[in-house]
Amino acid sequence: MRKIIRMLAVIASASAALAVPLTAGSAHADPVVPLADPSSPAPAAVSAPLTVEDVLRLNPAAKPAGPNRVEIADGLFLLLPVKPGSDAVGASLAASCAYKNLCAWEHSDMTGYGLAWEKCGEYNLGGARYPDGAWVGTGASGPKWNDRLSSEINNQTPGRRAEFYNWEGHWQQVFWTYAYDRRANFAIDKRMDNGGQLNDIIDMVKPC
Repeated sequence: MRKIIRMLAVIASASAALAVPLTAGSAHADPVVPLADPSSPAPAAVSAPLTVEDVLRLNPAAKPAGPNRVEIADGLFLLLPVKPGSDAVGASLAASCAYKNLCAWEHSDMTGYGLAWEKCGEYNLGGARYPDGAWVGTGASGPKWNDRLSSEINNQTPGRRAEFYNWEGHWQQVFWTYAYDRRANFAIDKRMDNGGQLNDIIDMVKPC
């Protein structure tokens, strides 16, 4: 009889132990997510697009030319990103690339910052600071506009030819376009000299 009572007590004790909920230190508890290391750098904040006022402050030679257009050199304009919610594909885009202009943008689909030319000449993009367009010369530090173009609109007078070049120890023509023309994504276009990559390689532009 005493053996039976002692056996029942052991069973009751084991049942009580199983009824205790698992704690954070138990083998089967949910893993504890460690807190972030306070010494780790915070994610970089996304910079807001420049305004016309920002460009005029950063580039004293610039002149306002519209709500999202600033002349940064004679016949060369910086096109500021169209504000979210506006008609980027319609009227706003057409206004950015005015008639008799050649225009090119840093991203596909004519987005991001852009450049517009309304005069003929040779424009070495390594001389224009990105993104405000200050003409600082090829020897200055900081990012430049070369190797950034990804889409274009040739809205010059019909039949006018624009040429694009890459620096390969010499100026190598890689692309040309006759007005009117629109290329929304250089990543799917090819160099016209050898069929190679066209996106993000252009270093000089001859609008006409």
